[in-house]
Amino acid sequence: MEYEQLKTQGVEFIYPRHPDFPPHLLEIAPMLFIRGQRKLLTSDGVAIVGSRNVSDTGIRVARRLAAELANAGLNIVSGYAKGVDSEAHLGALAAEGTTTMVLPYGIKELRQKSAFREFDWQRNVLAVSQFDPGIKWLARNAMARNKLVCALSKTVVVIESGLERDAQGKMSGTFNTAQTALSMGLPLFVLDPKCFDNPPKGNEDLIKLGGERLDPEEGAAEIVKCIPAAKMEPPSDEQQDSSEQLEIRF
Repeated sequence: MEYEQLKTQGVEFIYPRHPDFPPHLLEIAPMLFIRGQRKLLTSDGVAIVGSRNVSDTGIRVARRLAAELANAGLNIVSGYAKGVDSEAHLGALAAEGTTTMVLPYGIKELRQKSAFREFDWQRNVLAVSQFDPGIKWLARNAMARNKLVCALSKTVVVIESGLERDAQGKMSGTFNTAQTALSMGLPLFVLDPKCFDNPPKGNEDLIKLGGERLDPEEGAAEIVKCIPAAKMEPPSDEQQDSSEQLEIRF
């Protein structure tokens, strides 16, 4: 049976009435498939999200911010996509912190990016999927995943966002996540567009919708204020990213 096979490969099933199932997730994801550090499901999380085509400035800020927040004892939540998501995960891990990867596909489709090989997945990483284990990537699932990213977080931070819809009418996943955060009553921080040589087109719009303008120099301290249990500490050094992927066999 697939259920037994997944169990032998370290995949756990988290469901309502399970001691580790966060009750507020019931209407969002009635079952979760997880691999890694289960306790991160109920940790104080900060979602760091943004464009796949991230700028050099965005990379630096995402990595640094994730490291500083990880040193404050916060779990970094993101979607494990190319760009800001991966940079945020790596920033947290380089600081010896923890991170949650919320997948837009089934957990059997998870592949480990080579930049993540040196880190301890069992101790510092939680991979979460709300979808059937064999489901492949679908745009609608990526959007559905955004709500779970928010639900696993105390606050959401946007590094770079496109417009709500591009010239072809395609919706920005980052913009959608930010709107979801606002609709859920979560604090939303948006990196100040003035930090960029080419300001992200969606950042200013999100600030107008209610996001708080974030200064990268003081950003971590401002975010920590929203989560009283956190305490600031100096960040660790950053590490380089890589787009090469290695398969994790289930």
